Amino acid sequence: RFCWLIGQVCQVCVAMFVFVAGFGMYRSGDTPLRTLRRIPLLYLRMWAVMLLFTIPVMLLTGHFSFNILELVKNIFAINTTYNSAWGFAFLSAKVMLMHAVLLLLPDNGKGGTHLALTLICIIASIMTFVLTPYTSGLVNLGFSQVSEACFYFSVLLMGRYAAQHELLERLLT
Repeated sequence: RFCWLIGQVCQVCVAMFVFVAGFGMYRSGDTPLRTLRRIPLLYLRMWAVMLLFTIPVMLLTGHFSFNILELVKNIFAINTTYNSAWGFAFLSAKVMLMHAVLLLLPDNGKGGTHLALTLICIIASIMTFVLTPYTSGLVNLGFSQVSEACFYFSVLLMGRYAAQHELLERLLT
C-alpha cells in the first residue's frame, strides 16, 4: 500500500511533462502536420536504441525471450517490458496526436473552445474515475483509458492556455 501511494504521488511528474509539452507546443507554433511528423521520428529514435542497446543487452544477460506479440507491443511502446522508460514514448505520441487534433478545432484566439474542452475533459475524467469501481473487465479497462486520456488532454490544454495567455510570465513578474 505504501509503495502504491508513493507511485501515485510521483505521477505528478507525468502531468508536469504533459503541461510543459502543451506549453512548448503552443509556443513553437507547430501546424498539425508538423506535429504529426514528430511521432515517427520519436519512434525511429526509440527503435534505434532498442536495436543497438536494449535487445543486445537483454540477449547477453539472458533476459530476452522471443514472443512476437510482446515484441510488437514494445516496438510501439504499448508495453514497456523491454525498457520501462518507454512508457513516456507512448504518452508523448498520444500527446502529439492530441495536440494535432486540437489544432484542427476552431478557436477564437481567446481560448474559449480550449477552456470548454478542458472543463469537459476534467468532468469526464472524474466521472470515469468514480464509475470505474462499479465496472469490470473490458468496460473497466475502457473507463481507465478514457479517464487517463481526458486527464492528460486537460493538462495539455492547461499548458497551452498558460502559454497563450502568458500566465507563467505574469507569475514571475
